[in-house]
Amino acid sequence: MTEIRNLFDSTRALNRNIEKVITYQNRSEAQLKTEISEYVVTEHIEESFSDLLKKMQTAMQEGGGHEIGVWVSGFYGSGKSSFTKYLGFALDRNMKVGGDKFIQLLQNQLHTAPVRALFNQVANTYDAVVIFLDLASEMLAGASMEDISTVLYLKVLQWAGYSEDLKVAELERMLETDGRLDSFLKRAKEELDGIEWNDAHNQPLVANQIAARLATEFYPKIFPKQEDFQNLNLHVNKSEIKRCEEMIELIRRKSDKKRIIFIVDEVGQYVSAKTNLILNLDGLAKNLKQIGNGTVWIFATAQQTLTEDLPSAILNAPGLFKLKDRFPIQVNLEASDIKEICHKRLLTKSAVGENELGSLFDSSGPSLRTATQLKDGGIYETELNKKTFVDLYPFLPAHFEILLQLLSRLARKTGGLGLRSAIKVLQDVLIARGGQGGAHESLADKPVKTLANTVTFYDALRKDIQSSYGYIIDGVARVVERFPKEPFYHDVAKSIAILQILENLPVTVHNIAALLHPAVNAASMKDDVEKAIVAMLKDGMIPLGEKNGGLRFLTQAAITLQKQFDLIEYRQVDVRAEQNSVLRTIFKPLPATKLSGIRPVTAGLKVATGGGLSTSLDGEKEAIQIHVEFTPVDNYDAIRTERENESRASKELTNIYLLGRTDPTAEQLAITMVRCKKFLDQHRTASDPETQEFVRIVDERFNRTFNELENKIRVSLIAGSFVAHGAHRPVTECGDDLLDAAKTFLTEVAGRVFDRYNEAAHQAESGLAEKFLKTKLDRVTHNEDPLALVSLAGGKAQIKTDNKAIVSIRDYLKQQGQVEGRRLLDHFSDPPFGWSKDTTRYILAAAFVGMDIKIRISGKDYMVKNDETIAAFATNKAISAVGIALRQERPDPEALIRASDRLRDLTGENVLPLKADIATAAKKHFPTYQSLFGPLAVELRSLGLDASGQAEKAENLAGDLTEVVSGDGSDAVHRLGGADSPLYESLLWARNLKKALDNGLRATLARLKRLRREIENLPDTGIPAKLKESAKETLKAVTDILGRDAFFEDTSTLAASVDDLDKLVASTTIEIADQQKDLVTGELNRWQESADWADLNEDDRTWFTKEAATLTIDAEATLDGLKKLLNHDYSLNHRLRDLALAVAAKAKVRRDERKKVKDEDDNGKDEGGAVTVKETTVMIPTVFQSASQIETLVAELNKLRSQIDKKTRIRIVWKEID
Repeated sequence: MTEIRNLFDSTRALNRNIEKVITYQNRSEAQLKTEISEYVVTEHIEESFSDLLKKMQTAMQEGGGHEIGVWVSGFYGSGKSSFTKYLGFALDRNMKVGGDKFIQLLQNQLHTAPVRALFNQVANTYDAVVIFLDLASEMLAGASMEDISTVLYLKVLQWAGYSEDLKVAELERMLETDGRLDSFLKRAKEELDGIEWNDAHNQPLVANQIAARLATEFYPKIFPKQEDFQNLNLHVNKSEIKRCEEMIELIRRKSDKKRIIFIVDEVGQYVSAKTNLILNLDGLAKNLKQIGNGTVWIFATAQQTLTEDLPSAILNAPGLFKLKDRFPIQVNLEASDIKEICHKRLLTKSAVGENELGSLFDSSGPSLRTATQLKDGGIYETELNKKTFVDLYPFLPAHFEILLQLLSRLARKTGGLGLRSAIKVLQDVLIARGGQGGAHESLADKPVKTLANTVTFYDALRKDIQSSYGYIIDGVARVVERFPKEPFYHDVAKSIAILQILENLPVTVHNIAALLHPAVNAASMKDDVEKAIVAMLKDGMIPLGEKNGGLRFLTQAAITLQKQFDLIEYRQVDVRAEQNSVLRTIFKPLPATKLSGIRPVTAGLKVATGGGLSTSLDGEKEAIQIHVEFTPVDNYDAIRTERENESRASKELTNIYLLGRTDPTAEQLAITMVRCKKFLDQHRTASDPETQEFVRIVDERFNRTFNELENKIRVSLIAGSFVAHGAHRPVTECGDDLLDAAKTFLTEVAGRVFDRYNEAAHQAESGLAEKFLKTKLDRVTHNEDPLALVSLAGGKAQIKTDNKAIVSIRDYLKQQGQVEGRRLLDHFSDPPFGWSKDTTRYILAAAFVGMDIKIRISGKDYMVKNDETIAAFATNKAISAVGIALRQERPDPEALIRASDRLRDLTGENVLPLKADIATAAKKHFPTYQSLFGPLAVELRSLGLDASGQAEKAENLAGDLTEVVSGDGSDAVHRLGGADSPLYESLLWARNLKKALDNGLRATLARLKRLRREIENLPDTGIPAKLKESAKETLKAVTDILGRDAFFEDTSTLAASVDDLDKLVASTTIEIADQQKDLVTGELNRWQESADWADLNEDDRTWFTKEAATLTIDAEATLDGLKKLLNHDYSLNHRLRDLALAVAAKAKVRRDERKKVKDEDDNGKDEGGAVTVKETTVMIPTVFQSASQIETLVAELNKLRSQIDKKTRIRIVWKEID
């Protein structure tokens, strides 16, 4: 059978040298000649060159106003550096390779004459200086992440021939300005024993010492002593705009060219999420545009795009988007470019190979497309057709997206150190060179039909993955160890590893099977993959878990945390709370409709809790309530019939039952949600990265479980029934969507519940009643009288006293006697009326004008319209405090009897059922009640009952008593003689309340108020959150009791609640105290078990042990003690952290005292390649005179790190200088 390598174009060897990456530092003629000859210019890249050159030409020709910022983006290894490097070299007229101008070499790679001509026009007409800055090398050299403008300024100084050391460079510039540089160079050569200054001025130890010595000689007044120069702390502290001006002036003076191009590589990686660096780059681009006036350009390369709607932008630091206004010219190298480049440079097939692969795709393409199709693949879902198959084989289109994303992820972890370009990885996979997973067969040596897969990428990049995702490598190794005879399991594990690193491709059985597809004509591996995953998940020794329904390898810490999660205890009340939170979400917003298209009606939401009881979830005050109830499947019909029978009762008129069948898995989902919440409360503030990652997983698990439970509940209810008014109706008959169905059914029910709404079907504006009263009856129009309560009879305007709404009010007052305005408004806003309060007030105003009713204000009756009565009808608040009664000359005898009986019950005196006697008794006793009960409102508010309505009730009673006392008592009959008497009920309520307060309830309520306030203000994490959760049921019961009018009848229950809460506080206080002690003990044990502790001496250990012992405090098991411990908790954690850092720091000091620094282990020889040894001279003083000189030497050595790789070593020649 034909091997894969035989398919390729034989004129281009698969194993020829392909550069690992393109860098700005590679400038040797041989290297550049190879690079440019291999450079593939795709159609998209050529268009990008063309667009960019046109913009540059326009800006340089027309000057200011044109943009000069160019952002070149693309995945790691996608060719950003090549694009900018070759563009920069092409625009430099002086750049040649082997006698050929570089621009000509680049033009040879272009495909269209116009673009070649455009290069000539721009390069020849606008000769520019091109300055390259590779920020990646700056990071590798150990730079301190200076602002980009600072790094660029230093790079310009070096380009101009000055020292890398800013202080020395400034001295050189000053000497040059003063015309003394030649003399200095001569003296420096003498000091350096014949070594040229330019060969030494970048050696910090030598350059600083020689410069200091000669500075005193050339500038004795500025530097009287050498120390004056050596101790000079010079920073680039000029203003940003001044620095830019200086750079541009220096470049133009040194080059004698006006136009400048700065090309800065790996900007995105350098600035990352650092706001200060992003802002500095923004300012630099702004200043270059302003100063250069179109002649100074800045190019920046980055892995991140500035276009937020591109899929690749999901990896961006948010701050980067701020740069899009400074870098509006954007070139994005896409995955399609990489595919084309790899095809042309590496994967080009011979004619025979193309025919063979074409025939193979004709026969197996459809099945291959099906077997390798990804699910929820997002950016990885790329088209597989005959052309892409032939061009890219043995790779598939999705492999390129995966490889680019994978390299980008690794680059973000490592800064790109040691990573290869995409094409280099593909070459290494094909010929098994540079593979990092040990010896493996070359893909090129395998038979045709074989496909590359995720395993090949894992093997090729194993060491790169190891450095950033060691725990994933360990997870794969554990699979190999546990299943040594199952190589397919190993491949599945490697595929999980690759997908886990990507993060944005679901790690599912389907996708793993698609990416492991072994050959063009092979059957699907899905069943085999599923079998392998089941086996791995069952093996307790393999750290494999789930996240978002996908697989992932866990760290050891994550495994421990998962066990903690599984052992979290839960209570049924917590489970119900999570189910209820999902119900609230489903019914948000609450179902609503309109009566006659006018009056809004919203349904409240309740859920059945068993025993015929329901708990309100939302809209408790709404007249109509939807009761959600889940029933066992086998009992559903019986319970529905039971609810139908119940709903026929008049008291059930306002209830809608929504029945659904119980889903057996719903409770388990709610339990998972409870555990997620408890885990997050305990660990959300964790500082270690592994716990933070697991917290993120649990957070996502909660959201996923919430959505799953929401879906199950929604499905259950949609398959259920509404029940109301003795009949049921399937939900699906009302609509396919649950909320829409609820609205439809509510509309039907509301019409029956509010069947008298049409008596006053209008939504009046608040000022209508006042407007009606202020308008003469004969001039009233529809605007003042929308219900047509005024009619003309014999040419005279009068109130229609037979209007149904007015008749309803009159009937009510006839039955009740005098009532408060608020009570009347409430009565007619409730079923069966549902009138708006503004509308009712307007009808009352009409009844008042029509002489049907009278009003009582401050103990005085009013029957005539005047300013006082108009003011009383002006607002709902004003009318609420007014007494309203029918106009009648003689009291109803039954009302007199009722008033007499109630006064006797209140006072203990016999009162005759005569109006005068009743008034006298009221005037006699009500001042006493006023004195006793008047202060109740203030006292209740002070005890925390303001929100419960009790204080308002007491306040209303005080107002009523004041009205009776301030008048002649004549209204006592109306207040006490109605069928219902709110005043009588309120007096009984106040008497019983006062008695309970005096018998101990006052102290209980005061204690409850503090407990409620302090518990509610506790943190929502850790042990305090457990206290809040544990107290929730008790506090809810307390709130329910305090919300009742007769709450004082449950004094014993309230007192027991105080005891329960005190016990919870006490146990929590003890638990927190123990936790703090355990925390200190645990930290001390951790220190003692650490390698750092072993490096401490005995005095150090004693000091740290004693210091840890002082960190715990004693506190009483009370509320005050709890607050004391919580206040201490913050300082305790910070002090422990500080001590832990101190242990590490002290241990380092002790190690440095006892040990010598070991040389780093040699990384080993690179497979198959020769090692090059570079020699470099480092000059050092014979005698180090300060610590700063040693630090400078370390920094100088650190710079050499970037030059060392697997094929390069460095031999240092030390040269001592006096």
